[in-house]
Amino acid sequence: MRNGLAHRLDMKLSGQEVNNLYNSLGPQTKKVVQSTYAKLRSDSPEIARPKNSKDVEPRDLAVIIFICVRRGVIVERIRIEGKLFAQDLDP
Repeated sequence: MRNGLAHRLDMKLSGQEVNNLYNSLGPQTKKVVQSTYAKLRSDSPEIARPKNSKDVEPRDLAVIIFICVRRGVIVERIRIEGKLFAQDLDP
């Protein structure tokens, strides 16, 4: 999948590929994806969305996964560089 996304602008993910991607996530990342989706649902209740993040369109689930993974990479990078400390998280 990575090579396809990196080298083909017309790459399309199948529902099975997105499910495989979701299933490959660790438990913590799955929780982040689920909570991000729940927040998205609560922020726009006028839009009918499935209750479970795994029931959304594959494209939408892939976008949520990519956003959450990117956010995790950014937080980890900041933490490793020593710019994020526990006291910074709780004002």
